Amino acid sequence: MTSANAVRHGGEGLLAYRSLPVFAVGPATAAALRAAGFGDVRDSGGDVAAALSAAHGAGVSALLHLAGADRTRTRLPAGMTVEVCTVYAARRARALPDAARTALAAGKIDVVLLYSVRSAQVFAALAERAGVARGALHVAALSAKVAAAAGHGWRQVSIAATPNEAALFAAAGLVCDKG
Repeated sequence: MTSANAVRHGGEGLLAYRSLPVFAVGPATAAALRAAGFGDVRDSGGDVAAALSAAHGAGVSALLHLAGADRTRTRLPAGMTVEVCTVYAARRARALPDAARTALAAGKIDVVLLYSVRSAQVFAALAERAGVARGALHVAALSAKVAAAAGHGWRQVSIAATPNEAALFAAAGLVCDKG
């Protein structure tokens, strides 16, 4: 599993797989799986390659990947196959919401958190279209690839030390108590 959204949108059929080991890309996905009743959940720390390597190391040769419609291609370990089942789709926004545009124009937003290459690309394009001054915003990105996708000209760009939400918040200089 590469996203907690796959757990949320997997449907009733997902329950049939609760007895199998699940290789979760990161902690949020792992937590969603455990909350859904999966017992053997292996958290790969936010890295797809690590999840595939862990599965391969455990002797797994065939994977079922419940995924979103938009996904990044990844090289599989030798001898491994994957069956992809699309269970959700995210739609790209055509414009920033009015509240976001108003808050950005008024300087009420200091930091923007970017979780994926696609979200970075979309946010940068929508901000440009809305006339948002890049130099006024601090962008915090989940990875170097996400930061690169956001482009240049931001007041500050911070990159999470590891690809997880806690590290992203830390990179942004934010404290989040989800307790």
